[in-house]
Amino acid sequence: MRDYVYGRDIVTTPDCPNGLTMFINRYPSKTAFMTYQVTSGLRRLPFVGSLYSMILVYMFFNKGRRSYEHTVWDIAKALDTTMGEVVKALVFFYDRGIICEVEYSGGPFAYLLTNSGCLLAGSIINFEDDHDCYGKVGIAISENGELSPILLNRKPLVLIEGAL
Repeated sequence: MRDYVYGRDIVTTPDCPNGLTMFINRYPSKTAFMTYQVTSGLRRLPFVGSLYSMILVYMFFNKGRRSYEHTVWDIAKALDTTMGEVVKALVFFYDRGIICEVEYSGGPFAYLLTNSGCLLAGSIINFEDDHDCYGKVGIAISENGELSPILLNRKPLVLIEGAL
């Protein structure tokens, strides 16, 4: 399964706020989450946040289309280099945000971007091998030491195997 989804298509989906998908799609490599965290904090300020967001939207929508698959791969590599090489990366939209599940050579790990802009990490359990989890509660993620069920509202968008 290999889906190619581009930023322009993803940004228009109703699953997550445009800002959330924008930062995931448009920011390359290691700046992806650093910039995401900074801008999500700035956006809470009424004037500064909206102005800064508008500038970012203008800048990155005018830089051309970048492959969503390659962007996710960059993010996966930038998140944790201590886990080894990236073997597989999988992206879900779910009811509270986005999950980026990454399988490193040192083992699997999951990164959770919530709609509130938090970046949490934990292991995914009850993960279905066929990846057909649409509308099911089949995944839980460690959140502050607790497990919480996650309802997926889409099928996985991107599955990457092997080095790009």
